[in-house]
Amino acid sequence: MEELEVKLPWKNTEIDRKLREKQWASIDVDCNGFLSLVEISLALKVIIKLPALFEMRQIIKNAFRTVKLLQVIPLNNLSEDQISKQEY
Repeated sequence: MEELEVKLPWKNTEIDRKLREKQWASIDVDCNGFLSLVEISLALKVIIKLPALFEMRQIIKNAFRTVKLLQVIPLNNLSEDQISKQEY
């Protein structure tokens, strides 16, 4: 659990926000301002180095869908397989 918290910064602190910014820059390989499901999956394996989560593709896909469903105001008109920086 500790490894997960270190590698996936989720808290609303300045340190975690900076870590997410750094991760975003590494993950958004096509620099379009959005992350695809493929980019996130690859990042879990190669950049963030959590191969166990990489194997849970269906759970990750469901998390993407949940983020989209919970939005009161849609942040973008992208498919359910992409998220914006704000959503990340």
